[in-house]
Amino acid sequence: MTDLYDLLGVSKDADSSDVRRAYRRAAKSVHPDVGGSEEQFALLKTACDVLTDTSRRRRYDRTGSYEGTEPDNSRGMAMSLVSRAMDGALADICKQGRRPTEVDFVAAVRVKMAERTAEIKNQLSQNDAGSSVLTDLLGRCGSPDDVFSTLIRGKLDVIKQGSDQLMAELGLLKVAGELIKDQKLAREVVRQVLVLTDVFSNNFFYGSRIEGE
Repeated sequence: MTDLYDLLGVSKDADSSDVRRAYRRAAKSVHPDVGGSEEQFALLKTACDVLTDTSRRRRYDRTGSYEGTEPDNSRGMAMSLVSRAMDGALADICKQGRRPTEVDFVAAVRVKMAERTAEIKNQLSQNDAGSSVLTDLLGRCGSPDDVFSTLIRGKLDVIKQGSDQLMAELGLLKVAGELIKDQKLAREVVRQVLVLTDVFSNNFFYGSRIEGE
C-alpha cells in the first residue's frame, strides 16, 4: 500500500499547512487537465484529505490503512455540478426568449461547464499570484512571530485552502464531463435532472431536443 507521507514528500511530523503545500505542488503536475493520471490525482487528494484530518491521520498512523475511511461520493457531487450547469443553461435560454425544445440542451450544459472550468483556472492563477506577493512580503518581515508575519501566514493558508477546493472542483468537473460524454447516458442525466428541476412546468420540458435524438 502506498505510503501517503512519501507520496506527498513530507515528513511524518509535517503539519497541515505543510501537507497542503505539498499537495498543491504535486497536484499541478499530475492533474488530468495537464495530462496527468486521474488515479494518481485521486490518490494525492486522498493523501491530503487523510493527513489534514486529525482523526483519519491518527488512524492511518496506527493501522497504515486509509482505504474505506471516507465514502466516495464523487459521482453524486459531479451530478450536482451537472445540475448547476443545467440551471445556468436554462437561465441563458430564457434570457434569449427561447424554449429548451429549440436548442441542443446537452451542448448548452457543456458550454456552462466549460465556462466554469475557465473561471476556476483563472481564479487559481490569481491565487498563485497573490500567494507569490504574500510570500515575498513574509520574507521581508523582521520576525516570524510578529503581527504582520502571523497575519500573512493566515492569509496564505486561506488562499491555499481555497485553491485546494477549486482543484477538487476541477476534478469533479472532469467526472461530470464523463457523465454526459456518452450520448445515451447524457440523455438520461438530462431527464433525471429535469425531473428534479422545479423552475418550469413539466409541459415546458416535454419534447426537448436532446443531443442524439
